[in-house]
Amino acid sequence: GSAHQALGSHSEAKCCHERARSILTAVTGNLDPALASCLQSLGGVQRALGSLGDARKCFEEALVIREQVLGADDPLTAGTLNNLGAVLQGLSDDRGAIR
Repeated sequence: GSAHQALGSHSEAKCCHERARSILTAVTGNLDPALASCLQSLGGVQRALGSLGDARKCFEEALVIREQVLGADDPLTAGTLNNLGAVLQGLSDDRGAIR
């Protein structure tokens, strides 16, 4: 999915990330760092496609996993918060973005 995204093929990237998400959820469960990374990538694709509501859901889900597995002070958790904040700002949810 990341290769497609780098080439600007966002629709293809979305399909790959969604398939990876399904596989990871089935194999590892809902609290795996690999799933959080997949959700982070899927959120980026959704954002690039202009689907900010879907991007928000992905980043929120990734944030829950990263906070529980890596902790609130981990750099990957901070990156997810940053991406979520940008999406919330794009959705004009300034109160949520300040969180």
